[in-house]
Amino acid sequence: MKKDNIYLANGYINIPLLLSYPENFIFLIGARAIGKTYGILQHCLNKKLKFCYIRRTDTQLQVCKSDKGNPFKKLNSDLNLNIRCDSDHDITGFFNFVYDDDKQKYVKYGDLIGYAFALSTFANLRSIDLSDVDIIIYDEFIKQVDERPIKNEATAFLNMCETIMRNRELQGLPALKVICAANSNSLDNDLLYYLQLVTVAEKMQRTGKELYINKDRCLRLYIPNKSPISEAKTNTSLYKLTAGTDFAKMALENKFIDDDTSLIASRPLVEYIPHVTIGEICIYKHKSRYEYYVSTHKSGTPNTFSVSDRGCTMFKRQYPYLWDAFYLDGKIFFETYGCQAAFQRYLKGKKY
Repeated sequence: MKKDNIYLANGYINIPLLLSYPENFIFLIGARAIGKTYGILQHCLNKKLKFCYIRRTDTQLQVCKSDKGNPFKKLNSDLNLNIRCDSDHDITGFFNFVYDDDKQKYVKYGDLIGYAFALSTFANLRSIDLSDVDIIIYDEFIKQVDERPIKNEATAFLNMCETIMRNRELQGLPALKVICAANSNSLDNDLLYYLQLVTVAEKMQRTGKELYINKDRCLRLYIPNKSPISEAKTNTSLYKLTAGTDFAKMALENKFIDDDTSLIASRPLVEYIPHVTIGEICIYKHKSRYEYYVSTHKSGTPNTFSVSDRGCTMFKRQYPYLWDAFYLDGKIFFETYGCQAAFQRYLKGKKY
């Protein structure tokens, strides 16, 4: 069977193809400037889809209202449009603007093209009717290392989806498409972690696989690593300057540069004894030396903790020395990056 090409003839990502499949939740983690946001918004315009554009924080959403931060900026230039993000009657969204000679300024023209919300403040909305939404776009859903976290970010996102989707499938209406796009900053992301996609994404990156499909979960995960645009950019001045750096690896090769994988290793479990279990991971202690190993393979342990708030707190209080062994001494090794992410979260008392 012929494999579909996820790239257009011009080298950019083929958004219409990605959205044409039956799965409703699409995650697109791509190298920089391969046409993720541009392609999604262009598809919405072409298909006349009413979209809901989501950013993580209100600060990021406010930037979208500026000329420089407008996600339609390039589309406006290429297609001779004037779509801007603005507020109207307490609703923030995207509108067409035209110049009014009498008022000598640009004014809104026509109906709302798409809504715009911040995930961090979405819960403040009450009794808003979003039944006209055709697609949810969660842009830049992976935070950069210097960005503040959102409390219970994954469940905030899922609650937002529930608010927008309501019971439309129960009423015989088609399910919404949800596309989450981001650069490859870090695998240790609340949403990827909560949906148990960290280990999947890690394996994809390690093997060079670009697509993971889970039909039972209505899910597609794309991690493009053969982008013709990225390949062409290697010969530009910026990437000649940064050749071999973490920045170039993230921007061109789709490497998750904020993730420290130096402690990922394969260890024979026969050399270790079970020490403690929490959630999906089991922590083993070496039989003869100061060293630990974390695996998803579970054996009987003296203590087992749940990943409830209480369970994480008890685990953190009873095993504080494990953090020193990991963070200060580098004496804990991990079967996968997913194991390392879980270990870090539980010792920080954070479930997801």
